[in-house]
Amino acid sequence: MKERNISLAVIIVSAFMFLSSMEKYQATTLPFVSDVVKPFIKEQRGIQMAYKVYDDFESKIYLDRDLISRGFQPVQLTIQNNTASTFLLGKEDVSLPLASASSVAWSISKSAIPRSIGYKVLGFIFWPFMIPGTIDSIKTYSTHRDLKRDFAAKSIKKTQEVILPFSTMHRVMFVEKDKYEEDFSVTLFNTTTYETVIFDNEKMYQIPKEEKKVTEQELDES
Repeated sequence: MKERNISLAVIIVSAFMFLSSMEKYQATTLPFVSDVVKPFIKEQRGIQMAYKVYDDFESKIYLDRDLISRGFQPVQLTIQNNTASTFLLGKEDVSLPLASASSVAWSISKSAIPRSIGYKVLGFIFWPFMIPGTIDSIKTYSTHRDLKRDFAAKSIKKTQEVILPFSTMHRVMFVEKDKYEEDFSVTLFNTTTYETVIFDNEKMYQIPKEEKKVTEQELDES
């Protein structure tokens, strides 16, 4: 009986390790939202801005998760500073109500709570379940930490960030789906002239959907 329990425990842990391997988060570098060889079409005071509204497929590619199904609309901004001036960009400079990186990460991590509770209950009934339960808790914490850290790095910050002269910045805006509006604006502050440059949709270059460079088949093969 003891050997049977040990064998069953090994099977349970092995099965869990296989399934939990799919829970990892793999960060991906944000791409240029416009073809590198083609400059942005619209420019204002030496600044060019383009944006791309992610669909569920693009969210999986660049953020490793389908955030749209979890209630968030990701929008990537690419800002190209072609001047010798420094500009500032922060959360308050966007007309959309931006969600925090921690709330977006939590919307993903909270799905692991029922599973964690299930392991704890089963662990009281049959001790081998305590092993995968402990491993699951560790992996869930690690994944949540990585999600939060990466989303925070990619998102527009609460405190204004510096856009250096002759540089390009990529940032993602996380907006709750029911609060997202197609018409929005982004304001940049010029630290040299103390002037503001306001971009609305008409002054930005929106990347069409057909400019995807990765197919669904390529995503499945990766």
